[in-house]
Amino acid sequence: MLDVEDSLRRVATTVDHHYQHIANRHEFMRAWAVQFELAYTDFRVIQLDGKEHELLERFTATYDDVYEYEYAFAAGGLEGFDAKFSGRLDSYKSDVDLLLGTISEIQSLDRHPQS
Repeated sequence: MLDVEDSLRRVATTVDHHYQHIANRHEFMRAWAVQFELAYTDFRVIQLDGKEHELLERFTATYDDVYEYEYAFAAGGLEGFDAKFSGRLDSYKSDVDLLLGTISEIQSLDRHPQS
């Protein structure tokens, strides 16, 4: 059985941190891009788990929504983010909250049932 607990925790932490970074108008930095790429890798690891198909579909959809915001920042910094999402910070926060809620649902599953 694939253990995705660390991946879930890292995606949650990174997505929340990235939202705070952009909301607080911090400039792009290399470490942010590295975190962005590592979170995407963790996202793919979680998808490999394959359990709870409906929940995994929701996780993928909500991650994809957040990814769009993060990619705009990764590709163009604050200027690129603002060009695409100016005035939509509340929508970004809502999508982050949905993703974090979905991650919490996955984390609450009994992922290691006793035989």
